[in-house]
Amino acid sequence: MADAKTTTPTCVIDLEILEEVITRAEFAHSLAGLITESANFKNLSEHQQNALMALTTFTYDVKNAISGLMNPTE
Repeated sequence: MADAKTTTPTCVIDLEILEEVITRAEFAHSLAGLITESANFKNLSEHQQNALMALTTFTYDVKNAISGLMNPTE
C-alpha cells in the first residue's frame, strides 16, 4: 500500500498584528457596552439595539478566538 503524501500548509501569524486586532475588538466592545449602558439606549430603535447587542457578542467572540490562537492549550 502506497503512503499518501500529505501537504500541510504552514501559516505564520504575526503576534503584533493579532494584538492590534484584539485591542481594536476590545475598543469596539467597550464602546458598544457604553452605549448599551447609557440612558439613551432605550430610545434607539429595536434594530439599532439588536445591532449593538450583536456587535457586543461578536467583539467578545473575536477577542476570545484570537486569544486562543495566540495562547493555544495543548
